[in-house]
Amino acid sequence: MVGILIIYASYKVAPYFRVAWEKELRWAGKDGFVRYDPATDTLTWGAATDAPGMVSQAGDLIVYWRPDPKYDGFFAAIGLSLRNATKHLSPYFERVEPPAG
Repeated sequence: MVGILIIYASYKVAPYFRVAWEKELRWAGKDGFVRYDPATDTLTWGAATDAPGMVSQAGDLIVYWRPDPKYDGFFAAIGLSLRNATKHLSPYFERVEPPAG
């Protein structure tokens, strides 16, 4: 089993999802840190890459890596994608249509 912990989740999923029991979206989330593709229901935080060997997948989680410039032979996570985001965030978050902004 693999999981993620998102601190300040309501901000980190905005403007594409909102807390289910709140009537309005609390955060605009306009910093470009989060992107959502409604066609594939994929929520992405940070950067993505398609470089061979720099992508790991566990179920619906995809992690994007880069070589760590400080530590030779180590890698740093630069981004994370969550496929089937609506399913995984429910019942705590609901999709916002169209995205707030």
